[in-house]
Amino acid sequence: MFAFCLDDSGKKSEIKITSPVLVEVIKEIVPLSFFESTPDSVTFQEPYAHLFQYSKDIHKALESRISPHSDQFRDFRTLISFLESHARYGIIWKSLDRDNQRVVSFENLWAVFRVGEPVAVQDRLEEKRLFKFTRLEDSIGDMGHQKDFCVAVEVHFWYIVWSPGKKRFCQKSQYSKIPRFAGHRKVTSLPIYPLRYEDQATREPLLMKLQARGRKWADLISKPPTCFEYSGHAISEDEDGRLTQNLTHLEGRIILDQKDTMSISGLIEDIEFHNSSGEVDEKLNDSWNTSQASKLSSPEHFQLCPPQISCYHVSSGKRYVVSVTNLQPARWSETAINQLILDNDKKDMLTSIVSNQNNNQIKSGDIIENKGRGLTIVLHGPSGVGKTLTAECIAEHAKRPLIPLSVGDLVAMEDSIEDRLTEAFANASRLGAILLLDEADVVLEARSFEDVRRNGIVSVFLRQLEYYSGILVLTTNRINSMDPAFQSRIQVAIAYSELSTKQREGIWGSLLNSNLIDSTESDKAIIEDHIPQLAQYPLNGRQIRNTLKLSAIMAAADLVSDRKVQMKHIEKALRDALQFQECLEAGKKEMKNRNRVWKPFAPSQGRNYV
Repeated sequence: MFAFCLDDSGKKSEIKITSPVLVEVIKEIVPLSFFESTPDSVTFQEPYAHLFQYSKDIHKALESRISPHSDQFRDFRTLISFLESHARYGIIWKSLDRDNQRVVSFENLWAVFRVGEPVAVQDRLEEKRLFKFTRLEDSIGDMGHQKDFCVAVEVHFWYIVWSPGKKRFCQKSQYSKIPRFAGHRKVTSLPIYPLRYEDQATREPLLMKLQARGRKWADLISKPPTCFEYSGHAISEDEDGRLTQNLTHLEGRIILDQKDTMSISGLIEDIEFHNSSGEVDEKLNDSWNTSQASKLSSPEHFQLCPPQISCYHVSSGKRYVVSVTNLQPARWSETAINQLILDNDKKDMLTSIVSNQNNNQIKSGDIIENKGRGLTIVLHGPSGVGKTLTAECIAEHAKRPLIPLSVGDLVAMEDSIEDRLTEAFANASRLGAILLLDEADVVLEARSFEDVRRNGIVSVFLRQLEYYSGILVLTTNRINSMDPAFQSRIQVAIAYSELSTKQREGIWGSLLNSNLIDSTESDKAIIEDHIPQLAQYPLNGRQIRNTLKLSAIMAAADLVSDRKVQMKHIEKALRDALQFQECLEAGKKEMKNRNRVWKPFAPSQGRNYV
């Protein structure tokens, strides 16, 4: 009886192996779905990819069981010799078996990929990542005048994702295409290739790096939204959560917020969604089970985790996909509130009530569940006295991100204002952020019969405020016109008056000791000596900051001062600020006088009605 026989009578040739030991080893090593099996034989069809791919493993298994000089071992060597001598397969085996310059043609890609092995790819954020290979499929299309032509090969694989809805890790299956190419290419130059072709010197460090990165991702993705500092490449998301083509450099504070299971479409070229995780579970149950769904533990599974995570960029209000590697813990300024120019009693009240809200110690006390659990703070007073700065310091003290809500955007999009407000409040609650509505006069002002549009805005805002469970800070300089309905919904109201000379001294000193300007120690001492005189000028906090910024710009162009800020720069910037302020005051007086003189609808002008 022959150890194996070749049958080429059908459309495809096939090899039937009957050697008992060889059949036993093949059934143990090669997945059962890769061959036809009977109790006494196994049959492989052309192009014998799985025999080729598992030949070394079969060889090692035979060595551990039987003598290399036995008839059964000779059966295996005869089989390999037959395949190596074949006009087509022999070339493939020899070209891919060399240690260096392992190359492959498009027609022979089947010989490269091995089911269950990791495949490597570089994404748009220049991160190398791994997938678990499942199968190859031809992508049929038209090429020139040829119809139904194989224009590419689909490399199917799976990887690990987090399902926010199910609160579990799961598999996601997709595929990448390798377009048809002419001639031969190095395997590692393919857009996606088996990791085993990576040099041994780089492969092990890479696996260790991916494992550590995967652990970090798995830890972050399963937690509630968390604030981080970020610096690095990022890809923006559109309003529907799809990745755009915009690769940008992102800086600043972000909030990790994976709202949906993230697809890699848009992260890697020629990636398409293929099938559901349930289908993948059936095909690859050898390396995944449901007990691993809530917590990952296998080094291999950490290596299959994504290198990116979705986030909310605090300063821009936009969503991005960012690299896990470039995340750093958020740096909160715990001393910021101490530098705030505000009465200590007011600061103590703000810090204590915000801390209690942070710890969920404020009871709603409302008959309706989930109603009245939020904290609304109104900061009212003239411009430039520190209202917005107070909100920023509150956020730093609470170690929560501050998300600004633009009244201008709300008013500009009247048709969708309710949706925008709902989304803004929902985002702030989900992200654990403090919501800031600066210059909130449009929302706070009392409703009137004439302005139906603004009445709608106020009504929607009041309704959202009832069920908001987070912290909301409103700033206004028109508290006297506030709608009475807001009074019962405001827990804390802080009044600000025009800055006193002593407060201006504190602001000058605080800003001089910040990194706003660059000055030598001697020049800084001179400037500090002049603070009492500088504080005599009626500038608000924002104007003082702008004056120092302008002085820094002037110093940057002054080679004599070695680009360091000196008192002369501050004096020049101060003169410009005061001149601008005088122009504004004169303009206000002129407009006021004009309004008194020009009264086109006054009865004294004797309008005639026909």
